[in-house]
Amino acid sequence: MPLNKNQQIRAQILDRCLSNVIKWYSIDDLLNHVNDHLVQEMAIEPISRRTLYTDLERLQDPDLYNADLEKKTINRKVYYRYRQKGFSITNSPITPQQLTELQHILLSLERVSNFPFGDWLDALRKNEHLPFPKLSSKQALISIEHNPDLIGMAAFFVKAFQAVVNQQVLSIDYRDFTGTDYSYTFHPYYLKQYNQRWFLIGRQEAAPDTIWNLAIDRIQNLTPVQHPFIPTSIDFDDYFYDIIGVTHQADSQLEKILLRFSEETLPYVLTKPLHPSQKTRKQGSETLIQITVKPNYELYSLLRSFGKNVEILEPTSVREAFVAELKEALDIYLQV
Repeated sequence: MPLNKNQQIRAQILDRCLSNVIKWYSIDDLLNHVNDHLVQEMAIEPISRRTLYTDLERLQDPDLYNADLEKKTINRKVYYRYRQKGFSITNSPITPQQLTELQHILLSLERVSNFPFGDWLDALRKNEHLPFPKLSSKQALISIEHNPDLIGMAAFFVKAFQAVVNQQVLSIDYRDFTGTDYSYTFHPYYLKQYNQRWFLIGRQEAAPDTIWNLAIDRIQNLTPVQHPFIPTSIDFDDYFYDIIGVTHQADSQLEKILLRFSEETLPYVLTKPLHPSQKTRKQGSETLIQITVKPNYELYSLLRSFGKNVEILEPTSVREAFVAELKEALDIYLQV
């Protein structure tokens, strides 16, 4: 089973200790070293001795890191380090199990029509330095939701990705949803997918204080230009955490939004949260849903998708804005 993020972090901490060719580490030494790093540097809860033993077993698992641990006993205390000098999990070869899992993933991705990295995946699968095993079945084991008809994906996605990686400034011809054409000198930072549409996130030179998002399928042309790149220190995981979708509205404030769902819909929302901030609140016998986000178009669009099965209870400003949208939609159908 693949390791989660915290297990990977602990494996890296242990690796730095066990690869030390001068010092041996006891269980107490390893536990103190791991917990000091977790608590002081990462604000993560300390682990138990039992968890540490499990982590050491994972390091030795042939399907994971395949580390060979050497032990010696001094005054009835066991000490550890890697048997092979120079060994590290960061340079250990990929295991057969990992190769099999990777091949299944590549096979599944290749079957996604118009997948933007199709050529790259095919080249990786055929790489002679990666001895992929022969699969017992060529049937894809993963189904990925993807819209193959999005305009511009084949022409511009990989170019946009390469520009992000290489910090390459772009000249972009763009047509918005009203059909108006624009030209931007764009500094690309990030690619984000939402609702089967890809967006290129960055700054344009004419308005460098604002983060822009450009839908890939609205790009008409994209060309590298030799301009000095404007770097960013933004962590885009944090940047997008407070919203649903990709739209940051400048005047939007963080709101605790309380929602009531129908009995039929509530279990669905409990098992598939609307947002990472989602919490439940008890009100009498009712279970309510609370999310903490900045209201934007994507939030209201998501809530509209639940139809009569959701009601916004708080705050009043968000409730009233949502009601106004519903009334406008209803007016279209009531017009004679």
